[in-house]
Amino acid sequence: MKINFKIDHEEFFKLMYALTYRRGWIIFITVVGILMLLLSIFHFLGFYQMSTTPVFQLFFGFYVLIFIPLSVYFSAKRIFNSNKRLQENMTYEFFDQKMKITGESFNSELDLTKSYKIQEIRNWFLIYQSRQVANFIPKGNLSSDQINNMRFFFRQIRGIQVKLL
Repeated sequence: MKINFKIDHEEFFKLMYALTYRRGWIIFITVVGILMLLLSIFHFLGFYQMSTTPVFQLFFGFYVLIFIPLSVYFSAKRIFNSNKRLQENMTYEFFDQKMKITGESFNSELDLTKSYKIQEIRNWFLIYQSRQVANFIPKGNLSSDQINNMRFFFRQIRGIQVKLL
């Protein structure tokens, strides 16, 4: 099976946000930040009174709702702009539990049985080489037959964790 694609910066940013906001502690901090922000706004509007002025709660809520998304954005922008290979046209070929990746300036062949895990999320297939390094394949350019073939292929790989939708 052969897949051709090119990732643009917008797709990459969406992937980074999706991966960030899938983590339990980020979701927890975001919910706490929203609650603190709402309580402090209700305090200042007179709907809810606290014994002290909720300055910390207000700043923490704004911090969580503004700083985390901005830090993800700037981090993703820095990663995308500094990695020219990420911006190239790529071809992924899958055969005999191996994956061959060809870009405009590189060739690589990986044994998928040595991967850390393979995961499918809403718009992507992620092939993790370690806990923090992954190859990703956007599903936006794939037909439903190709997506089903990828799922079938990944399920045949033994010895690694495979999480598919």
